[in-house]
Amino acid sequence: MSKSTGTVKTFMNPAGFIEVHYIGRQTAESVAESVKVLQKSAKKIHASKRPVLILLDISRLKIVFDQKAHAVAARGLTEVPFERGAIYGPLKAQLLINTLSMVAGVQYKVRAFGDRLEAIEWLRGKV
Repeated sequence: MSKSTGTVKTFMNPAGFIEVHYIGRQTAESVAESVKVLQKSAKKIHASKRPVLILLDISRLKIVFDQKAHAVAARGLTEVPFERGAIYGPLKAQLLINTLSMVAGVQYKVRAFGDRLEAIEWLRGKV
């Protein structure tokens, strides 16, 4: 299962979690499309009675203050059924994710990291 929306690539990592790579500037449309793909993937995993774990790579995300894209991302955090979400990227992007997760009320199951390995360890419950 792989879907690329130009600046977003979503796929099932062989380790059993959904992985999403955001590259460049995101628009409300590209974020909305990635949320749809995530919802479909999460529902399939949830139906098989496995925990839905999501790893987001925002290391190549270009931070732009696009309020529409931010609103869609915050709404996506509440619409996609998941148990844990780990995000990794630069500090500026981590701050954005932490803010969006607080706005969405899911800060207890989302954590941002500067390092991919740390994010995966937390996601898989090894920290």
